[in-house]
Amino acid sequence: MLAHRVRAQVTYRDREYNDTAGPNGTASEGEGVRVDVDYRHRIGRYHYVNFDLRAEEITSDNPDRGYTRESASVSYTHPITRNLRVRPAVEVRHTRFDGRLTPAGDRRDDTQVVPEVEVLWRPGPWRIEAEAKYILGSSNDPLRDREGYRLSLSVGYVF
Repeated sequence: MLAHRVRAQVTYRDREYNDTAGPNGTASEGEGVRVDVDYRHRIGRYHYVNFDLRAEEITSDNPDRGYTRESASVSYTHPITRNLRVRPAVEVRHTRFDGRLTPAGDRRDDTQVVPEVEVLWRPGPWRIEAEAKYILGSSNDPLRDREGYRLSLSVGYVF
């Protein structure tokens, strides 16, 4: 097995929104490029450190739909037993919006920091994942500041 893996991906996105803010009251459209670069260092069986970087931009004929975003995350997967793993992680995301304005008339500028911990249990064909995140969101629009937990549980079965 390779100890180091690097993946780079460029994606072009073409969007049509379900609104009437486009030319002559038609649905607005958007397009843009997203670039992802991921690095994974394999320490051992089910034992990894991951670094992910992303940059993306959407331009649109509806200024409310356009944005520029950068994000970075790091995660560490540690095996507890053969079928049980824990994965702490943190992600930072920064978004600037083209046409969304604050009450003061400035372009909206948001930052999110999301620490999380995930537990993955794989007994036989079952795939059980529990995740706890704490979202810290700050914005130059006070209505968009937010802070709170997000908990999720997924249960799957491999046929």
